[in-house]
Amino acid sequence: DQVPTNSGDMQVMHKIINELNEMPGEAIRTEKLAEIADMSPAQFCRTFKKITGSTPKQYALKVRIDRAKELLQHSVLSAGEISEQLGFSNQSYFTRVFRDQAGVPPLEYRLICAGTGAGDA
Repeated sequence: DQVPTNSGDMQVMHKIINELNEMPGEAIRTEKLAEIADMSPAQFCRTFKKITGSTPKQYALKVRIDRAKELLQHSVLSAGEISEQLGFSNQSYFTRVFRDQAGVPPLEYRLICAGTGAGDA
């Protein structure tokens, strides 16, 4: 399968990507995204990966962690509140995923950002 060249197909894929970016706390199943794109789940996953460089699940997780970083830097929400807001099943899972992606646990990330005034942890 190739990356869609039909402008309608690309518009649908961009719409899906934008939706994932705008609603990081929403759990949207790959099957539903494939249905929206009018593709089989396998074809959708291959196409999505060619466009974004990651699977829909990996992409959605990265968006959620990026949003968590923003919230840790610019809000007073607790890690538990951020975890809940972004749709993680529990705070320990959120902490583990965050640490895997960012290299440090959420609260340490917040402290590093507060100490440097930057978010490049």
